[in-house]
Amino acid sequence: MFKIKSFLFFVIIYLFTISNISAQAEDSLSTGFISAGKPDSFSLADMLSSNMQEPDFTGNTEDSARGINFSKRKKIVVGSHLAAYVGGIVVLNEMWYKGADRTKFHFFNDNSEWNQMDKVGHSWSAYQLSRVSYATWKWAGYSDKRSAIYSSLSSALLMTTIETLDGFSERWGWSWGDFGANTFGSAFFVGQHLLWGKQIVSFKFSYRKVTYDDDAVNRRADVLFGTSFSERVLKDYNGQTLWLSANLNDMFPKSNLPKWLNIAVGYGNKNLIGAGYNDWHDPVTGIDYHVGELYPRTRLWYLSPDIDFTKIKTNSRFLKSLFFALNAFKMPAPAMFLEKGKLKFKAIHF
Repeated sequence: MFKIKSFLFFVIIYLFTISNISAQAEDSLSTGFISAGKPDSFSLADMLSSNMQEPDFTGNTEDSARGINFSKRKKIVVGSHLAAYVGGIVVLNEMWYKGADRTKFHFFNDNSEWNQMDKVGHSWSAYQLSRVSYATWKWAGYSDKRSAIYSSLSSALLMTTIETLDGFSERWGWSWGDFGANTFGSAFFVGQHLLWGKQIVSFKFSYRKVTYDDDAVNRRADVLFGTSFSERVLKDYNGQTLWLSANLNDMFPKSNLPKWLNIAVGYGNKNLIGAGYNDWHDPVTGIDYHVGELYPRTRLWYLSPDIDFTKIKTNSRFLKSLFFALNAFKMPAPAMFLEKGKLKFKAIHF
C-alpha cells in the first residue's frame, strides 16, 4: 500500500529543506547572485530560478566572486540529510512499527494487490524525494550530475530502509515489487538529469474524493481508507491519479508553445474495495458482501493538459518555492480517459 510513512518521509525532508534553506533569503537578492559579505544568504527559491547561474564549483570551498562558502553548505546539507534520515526512522518507528509484532526478516508478495496503484505511488514518493534532495545538493555547490546522483542515492537509501523495516514486521514483509517501484522512481529522476540535464517529464499526483451509492460500500471504504480528508488522500486509491507530465516546450523547443504547458498521461482506478477482491464481512450487519459484479474493479487511463509551475517566470522567492512544491501535483483540468475500451471525457478531473 502507498504507505503513510513513505509520504511522511517526503514531508519531513521537504519541510526541513524549506525551513533551513529558503529562510535564508535576502530581500536584496533579485538575480540569483549574492553580494560579498553574505556567504550564506542564498535561498532554495533563487537556486530554482531559471535565470540562476550555476555555481562554478571545481573543488574550491568558496566562490569569492559571490561570497558563497560551499564547504559550509556541504556540511549543512549532509547534516540535514542525516538528521532527516535518523529523525524520520525514529518517528516512523513510533507511529507505524511500534505496535506491530516483530519477526525474523521475511518476504511478502503483494504485486497483484490494488491493481498496482500502490507501486506507482511508491515510485512517485521516491521521485519526489529525489527532486527535493537534488535541490539541496545543488545549493551546496555540487554539479548537476553529482547532485542528481547523490539525490537519487539518498532517496533510494530512505525508501530501502522503510522496506527493510517492513521485512521485520509480521504484518507486512519485504516486497520486491515495492523495492522495484522505489528504484524506478529514483532512477527516473536521475536518468533524465544524466540524459538531458533537466526533468522533461515530471511525476505528479492528484486526488478527488470518491463516495458510493451503497451504504455498506461506504462503510467498507471508511474502514479501509479512513474518514478524514488527509487519510483518504494518502490511502484511497480510487481517488488517486498518478501522472507522467511532459513539458511540450522542452520536447519541441522550436515551437511557440508556452514554456509552462505540459501534456500528462495518468493512471487511476475505481471500485477497489479491497486489496485483491471486492468481498468482505461487515461486522455491523453481519453480512458477507460480494460486490464484484456491481462494482467491477476498473483501470482508468487519462490524457490531460497540465502546468509546469517551475517554468512560470517570477521574481518572487516565495512564489518560486511555492511553484516548486506545487509541481509535485497535477492541476485540475479537462481530461479524456479510457475505461474498459471506451473513450470518455471529463470537463474537470482532479
